[in-house]
Amino acid sequence: MLSSTKKKINSKEAKLCVIGLGYVGLPLAVEFAKAGFKVTGIDISENRVNKINKGENYIRDINDKELRSLIDSGSLKATTDYSVISEMDAISICVPTPLSKLKDPDVSYIQSSIDEIVNYIHPGLLLVLESTTYPGTTRELILPALLNSGAKVGEDLFLCFLTLNSYIKNLLNIPFFCNNVLIMILLSKLHNMYTLMVPFHHFLLLLTPN
Repeated sequence: MLSSTKKKINSKEAKLCVIGLGYVGLPLAVEFAKAGFKVTGIDISENRVNKINKGENYIRDINDKELRSLIDSGSLKATTDYSVISEMDAISICVPTPLSKLKDPDVSYIQSSIDEIVNYIHPGLLLVLESTTYPGTTRELILPALLNSGAKVGEDLFLCFLTLNSYIKNLLNIPFFCNNVLIMILLSKLHNMYTLMVPFHHFLLLLTPN
């Protein structure tokens, strides 16, 4: 399973999915598509989905013409239907985690996403949590749900937590694509789920424009 997933990512044959098409998710989906991947975005907002599929931008950091071009070419599309996950090779969860009155992240959107995802998981799937949240969310919230579904995490399905996107991009001026896909390849080598919280320079040699 590991070698198959890695080959698909290296050859850009991997079908990528981004869940949550807000100020983090949509730019990420756009960068994946610009890099040559087929990308499907999932969002619960029909308004957002309809706008994206019409090539209408609502995020300041995205170039309007680039978004429209990616939609027209079929490299990027959006849907509210989670069943598309059954056809995906890797998923990035980028749903919002607004702070509560006690300043704790509200993980209800993550929980709602996982409740849907477990219905469509399959061997070889790489699942990456990228939403900003408290330490332990991956292990305490997502892992049990996957295990309860019968998945063998670390053997036929791979799970990790990545929260370095903007940090690396801002410090090194490296595109989202380089950061995410190459780190996904690295993570897909691991046989056990773990939480990734390491200094950005550990990945410096992996992050190249190619």
